[in-house]
Amino acid sequence: ATPTTAATRSRPLARPRRLGGSAARSPSRVVLARALTQVTAATAAATPVYTDQQRPMSFKKAQPGHSGQRGSGGGLWGALFCCGRPEAEEEAPSHQQPTPSHLPPHHLVPAASPMHVGEPFIGPIQLQDVNKPCLVLDLDETLVHSSFKPVHNPDYIIPVEIDGNVTDVYVLKRPWVDYFMEEMGKIYEIVVFTASLSKYADPLLDMLDTSHVIRWRLFRESCYPHHGNYVKDLTSLGREMGKIIIIDNSPHSYAFQPQNALPISSFIDDPADNDLLDAIPYLQELARCADVSEVLVANGGYVPRKSFHSRGIPVPDRKFA
Repeated sequence: ATPTTAATRSRPLARPRRLGGSAARSPSRVVLARALTQVTAATAAATPVYTDQQRPMSFKKAQPGHSGQRGSGGGLWGALFCCGRPEAEEEAPSHQQPTPSHLPPHHLVPAASPMHVGEPFIGPIQLQDVNKPCLVLDLDETLVHSSFKPVHNPDYIIPVEIDGNVTDVYVLKRPWVDYFMEEMGKIYEIVVFTASLSKYADPLLDMLDTSHVIRWRLFRESCYPHHGNYVKDLTSLGREMGKIIIIDNSPHSYAFQPQNALPISSFIDDPADNDLLDAIPYLQELARCADVSEVLVANGGYVPRKSFHSRGIPVPDRKFA
């Protein structure tokens, strides 16, 4: 965490809290052990998660030019989440149309990707992940949905400080996310790559990662500003490209490597959403492939529409933790 400023110390923040149901009572506000501060270009872009007691002496820093403090015209939402435009990025030319979200990845023409120079944004493969492919997961509208507007029975309430004001963020977990993370952690090296700011995403992931399977966390500072969007360049991970899968609800996020993408619908608040559950058998098969991109392209990038029931697989009673 970055050092706490005097201004932040003078204003205690509420601890991020998890609500167990509609009858759950909100605890009184207490000072966070790790104060949530404004993110700058010097903020750590990758936070490795270790299961043992050893931690690195220092963390990787954001690459110069990869920081997007605020989205222009995005207000609080653009300042915190991934929907705002990079501040220094120009508008896309008027003749360029945004990529239709309904097109499968193999129909997308990869954008000209800048060659990543320097060390990877994440560290070497840890011993427990040797021979595992890498699964890159988006956060907002893929694993959770967050809102500044109070929602009924949120899973988490996270206070964040924006421009000197403390604002609560209400978070809903996507159905099956806990079971999905637990199962994928057995066969993949898990990386969460979000275009949101770490001061919101980091405490959220601390609570969401109940199985302790997330090895690396990448935030907005690690995204590449490209035509008004934050693109996640998979070559910056330092992993074999044939062994990387990215799951993201936004095609813009994987514009450089659409052949490695497994699209997913945007989650808002549908309690009947089964997309994460249905993806599990397919991802289990992909984990055994020599080159996942070949299989993803051959299948049009989408999960074959076969549910657990149609595959003859018993549905676990783990929709919500």
